[in-house]
Amino acid sequence: MELNVTIDLEGLDFGRLLSAWRWKLPSVKQIAIISCLGDLFFVDSDDAVGRLQTDSGYLVRIADSVQQFQALLQDEEFADEFFLPGFVQELLLTGKNLAQGEVYSYITPPVMGGAYSPDNIEAKNVYTHFDITGQFHEQIKDLPDGTRITMSVKTKR
Repeated sequence: MELNVTIDLEGLDFGRLLSAWRWKLPSVKQIAIISCLGDLFFVDSDDAVGRLQTDSGYLVRIADSVQQFQALLQDEEFADEFFLPGFVQELLLTGKNLAQGEVYSYITPPVMGGAYSPDNIEAKNVYTHFDITGQFHEQIKDLPDGTRITMSVKTKR
């Protein structure tokens, strides 16, 4: 059995998918891959390939060209580091399967103290995942590193 660490891009509305991240990704030309862990690999206006790590909000250039990125995808060490197949396998073994159009998403974001563990992961619609993570990171982007973040929930009476 082959382990799938990416999701099917067929039929996805890329404009909708990226709408909550435009503040950080103004020059995305094309989506290359979305990992099942919800990270985005994209081609920018310079034809370089970048990675948006949605759990942390980190953005990094991965390759200077699509060809270089395709070569990296063949490297097992690169795949282990950027797609975490062991962690994906652990999620599957705990019964956390993905349906079409879903990615794994943190229940409590790691930047808010959430654990990097299967207990803190749930399957979420890919649009919902990108909307929530994009809005969250935009709201905290100007906070100094180490700022304590808490969540409060208001209820109607």
